[in-house]
Amino acid sequence: MNLNSRQKKNILYALGINYVIYILLRLFFFTTYESQIDIMMQAAVRGVSGTKTAGIIYSNIILGWIIKVFTVLIPFMNGYYVYLVFGVLTGLSVISYILLLRTDRKLGMTLSVVLASFIGYECYILPGYMKTASVIGIAMLVVLADTFERGILKSRKRIAVTIGLGILCSMICLSVFLITMFLGAAGIIIYDASQHEWKFFSWFRKDGKIAKEQLKSMAVVVAAIIIGGTFLYGIDIISYHISGQDDAVTYRSAMVRMYGYGMGSYDESYAEKYGIDSAEYDSIKKGSFGVTGESTWRILKNLSKEHEKFSLKTVSSYFKSVPLKWFGYGIFYLFLIMLFLLSYAPCNKKRVMVWTQILLLFSSFLVLYICHAWQNNGIVFVVILPLILPLLLVQKDAPEREYRYLWAYLVVMSVILYGKFSSNMVSGVSTENMSDRFASLGGGQTNMLDLNAYLKSFSAQKNYTRGILTAEHVVISNGAYALMDGFENYIMSSVPSENQKYEWVYNTKEISIWNMVFLDE
Repeated sequence: MNLNSRQKKNILYALGINYVIYILLRLFFFTTYESQIDIMMQAAVRGVSGTKTAGIIYSNIILGWIIKVFTVLIPFMNGYYVYLVFGVLTGLSVISYILLLRTDRKLGMTLSVVLASFIGYECYILPGYMKTASVIGIAMLVVLADTFERGILKSRKRIAVTIGLGILCSMICLSVFLITMFLGAAGIIIYDASQHEWKFFSWFRKDGKIAKEQLKSMAVVVAAIIIGGTFLYGIDIISYHISGQDDAVTYRSAMVRMYGYGMGSYDESYAEKYGIDSAEYDSIKKGSFGVTGESTWRILKNLSKEHEKFSLKTVSSYFKSVPLKWFGYGIFYLFLIMLFLLSYAPCNKKRVMVWTQILLLFSSFLVLYICHAWQNNGIVFVVILPLILPLLLVQKDAPEREYRYLWAYLVVMSVILYGKFSSNMVSGVSTENMSDRFASLGGGQTNMLDLNAYLKSFSAQKNYTRGILTAEHVVISNGAYALMDGFENYIMSSVPSENQKYEWVYNTKEISIWNMVFLDE
């Protein structure tokens, strides 16, 4: 595909906007991880245990090898953070390029700035692998929808980009890929039908008949993503079985459910089912537990599957608990802004578009509420971002009318949001020397460390010091590390307690980051 001058300029604009926004955000804000899973993956690939491993478990092992090679070749850079940021920059640049093609340049640049600012803050300042996967998945759907709407099905480069982005999204986080595809496909269908007099799948019709060429092209894309993703997923599973990490394959999904999606409140039935009280449940919720073998993992796996029963009481509780909390998430304000920008779009059935997206929003979070998986920022981002997709697509050929008022609205909204979220922004990160800290630990005693809490106190860009856990008399309370290669010798199965109540679950009242210290026998 030969690029004309407009396409070349749009590529430069798309890259320029996103890189400038990234630089500005990095200048003004500290970075930090929100999810324990990201901290664990970075700790594994950086060799905190003394062993650098590509087995990051929660993303495809091939990505782990790429990050590991990067850290070896460029040791002064944080390979894991670079990988997350590069994925987001790529996805946002692709989306911006398509928007610039579909709209007037001024409006396209405005939309790109809005997206880069809101999504950029979530993904550069509060990075996470689930967010990166979501952005890449949306980029794939934007390219796919634009390609079929324009009828440029013979563009091999576009098809290749779509397939590549889809496979990459599935490699980073398979569950996010499935959520993004489901909600994104629903949005595309709503957009297509509402803009073409409710003739569903109008892109696959020609002169009132099904166009075989369009269906064939779609089938090729879907088949390539499924086959490619399945093949790479198979490599991932086989790699862990060969290395003897069968537990990693069996129980990693439970860890994702618990520490990626979130856990619900304690239920009295857990005492009978699992033998844990509310304090112990809170400890598990924070990641502090020991590993006594298969029995521990089975309990955790069953805990991760706990959910609410669907009933009128559950629905009523959902409406009282969830919707108001959306206003505490930045990505929700992006959704509201895109609903407002719908007034500028030259599209049909605007009210239908608004209400269908709101219906999808409420129904999606109802499912998450039932599954106890709605309280983490990462999953909120993953669910809301696909709902923005059709609101982007309807901006095709939008005029510049009232452009000044649009910018005035966006500036006012930005000031309001900054005032709301400024108190919650990270005001600083630790700069202490990790090696010195661990070297200062005294002998004759065992130091119980909440490793994730300690590493979270540093910037997400921080290069974790290799081998810090090899210091004598150090163990960690984060049992999920037991699934990762190299950490098995640093996790205790149980911990002493005055009343011997806590056998394999650590009391969070006794553990902060460093303060649980007891004498060696």
